[in-house]
Amino acid sequence: MSTTAPSTAGSSQAVPSPAATASPAPASAAADGIPAAAVAADAHGSHTAPARLPPARWLSRLPRPSAGTLLAATVLVLALSWALAPSAFAPGNPLLGQPRERLQAPGLAHWFGTDHLGRDVYTRTVHGAAVSLGTTALAVLAAFDIGSAAGATAATAGGVAESLIMRTVDVAQSIPGLLLSMAVVTALGFGPVAIALAVAASSAPAFARIAHGEVLRWRSSLFVEAARLNGVGAVRTVVRHVLPHAAGPVLALAAVEFGTAILAVSALSFLGYWAPPPQPEWGLLVSEGRDYLASAWWLTALPGLAIAAVALSVNHLARRIGAQRRPA
Repeated sequence: MSTTAPSTAGSSQAVPSPAATASPAPASAAADGIPAAAVAADAHGSHTAPARLPPARWLSRLPRPSAGTLLAATVLVLALSWALAPSAFAPGNPLLGQPRERLQAPGLAHWFGTDHLGRDVYTRTVHGAAVSLGTTALAVLAAFDIGSAAGATAATAGGVAESLIMRTVDVAQSIPGLLLSMAVVTALGFGPVAIALAVAASSAPAFARIAHGEVLRWRSSLFVEAARLNGVGAVRTVVRHVLPHAAGPVLALAAVEFGTAILAVSALSFLGYWAPPPQPEWGLLVSEGRDYLASAWWLTALPGLAIAAVALSVNHLARRIGAQRRPA
């Protein structure tokens, strides 16, 4: 009994060409008439970093969070809740105290104890979150804006302007951050806005250097060259094609810098550059308790623990998310 081999003509599948499997061109590139082949070739070229995953994909690929990640997220949610709705967690007045209850140790009545004026330390810590975190956020935002603008301008302008800007960045980075912040806040005056600008001055050079390197790298991409050949202006090329690709590492640095900035803000407040007491602020609370370290350790330790917990939690989550966004 003879058998016939099945025909393979109908079951064979066409192998897609490399051009068919290439990633589609960005919308901005298509709008400027950049050939898709230039974008596809550039995606596999030696001048670009591996493509970053879109948010929906890297969120779906996140592994089960570890205990440390859950703890860090809980700390940040709690700190933000304190900042947004302090009265919901500590309804008392942070400026008023009971002299009869001065220097009481932590207990059920006063979770963080009381200070030398009988004020509840937990209430003052909760109400100080808005000031401390708000000042830190303002400092990081100012550093991000100033540094990114300086770095992108230097990379785009080139020549003497680039040398002048980047040499200024080098000089600023050679000065210790706290010393530079102290000099700036001394010139501007005391208060939360002055402290935010002072911390921004010490953090902006890092943003400038990252932005400068990223803009230089993406300016040499093939699809950017194709945009120029199609008559797209220099400013439009940078805004539409370079900056969106260069923004990722700068935003990642902003998350990491938040943890450093809150330490700098607290340090300046500790040194007396904040508004005078009784304003509740974490660094100021630590400073007020240093005269009672031997007899009332909680005045310094517990507000200091809040500062350290927020700084460590931000750094942990920023590095964790940054690692997951890099495709294997």
